[in-house]
Amino acid sequence: MNILLISSGFGGIYDYFERSIKEAIEQQGYSCCLFTIYKGTEALKGTIEENKPDIMLTLTGFVLQEEMQQVLREHAIPQVVWFTEDPFYMDQTLPLSQRYDHIFTIEQNALSRYTEAGHPHVTYLPLATNPSIFFEREIDRQKRFDINMVGFPYPERLALIAYFLEHCPYSIVVVGKKWAELLTDWSEDPRLTIIDHWITPTEAAALYNESKISLNPHRPYDLKENKNRMRVINKSLNNRTWDIAACGAFQLTSNMEEVSRFFEKDKEIVTYNSMKECVQFVEKYCHEEDERRTIAAHAKQKVLQAHTFSHRMSDMLESIASLKSHIN
Repeated sequence: MNILLISSGFGGIYDYFERSIKEAIEQQGYSCCLFTIYKGTEALKGTIEENKPDIMLTLTGFVLQEEMQQVLREHAIPQVVWFTEDPFYMDQTLPLSQRYDHIFTIEQNALSRYTEAGHPHVTYLPLATNPSIFFEREIDRQKRFDINMVGFPYPERLALIAYFLEHCPYSIVVVGKKWAELLTDWSEDPRLTIIDHWITPTEAAALYNESKISLNPHRPYDLKENKNRMRVINKSLNNRTWDIAACGAFQLTSNMEEVSRFFEKDKEIVTYNSMKECVQFVEKYCHEEDERRTIAAHAKQKVLQAHTFSHRMSDMLESIASLKSHIN
């Protein structure tokens, strides 16, 4: 099977996703050509002629032009999309879904919306990790930071960090754009380190290993910047859940409904339901290194056994192997 992987059109984390997917597809013994969407339609025609793909795969589907999709239809190439921003842009993805032959979504609650809209081929496929990037690093057992928070400062995340600074003595590093402008009241606090820009997955992996605890509060479904007028609630796990675990690092994650589907709570992962409870867990696990390391080791074992991009691509390719026969 030859796979044409068309880039999402976004950089940053999507470059990492796409490289990891290409690598995982090739690990399955298939050919994968990564086409950059901004090369244009004529370049796409040439790529199709040269590689003769059996399947086209893209992430998000927001940027892929109808003109390009028409070229793919003319060559009878089934079109597959992995909606990796669900459910936060359902206003866009639900109308887009009809342009694709097979949909994969990272969110269980989004799946029913696509099937209710009449799409015949929808599959739940969560995100995953790349263990060649996210792995346990040999570092000094004396961690640089007590707590890290990597990601955009959504209101709940900002409130959680402010709560920690008000109630705890622990050192905290936050990573991502806008943290500096939103934490100006704490900018002189020696406990707080701000890395006010996006960091690479490799840098994030190192930071997870350099911290006692990685905080992983998930994005709220009702954020005003979302395009989710249907208010589809996210219950599935973000990619950071898999990445932190693959590093053999300890994480505290918000108590998402799907956590218990993949992890045994308190043995492989620890969840919290409120800021107060999160602080209580930090106070406990900052001082219980052996238990912290044991839980992190169990999570790492679980993720490496079943939740890498190689596992996901195996599941995806098995699901779409007979797609042409379904369509024809």
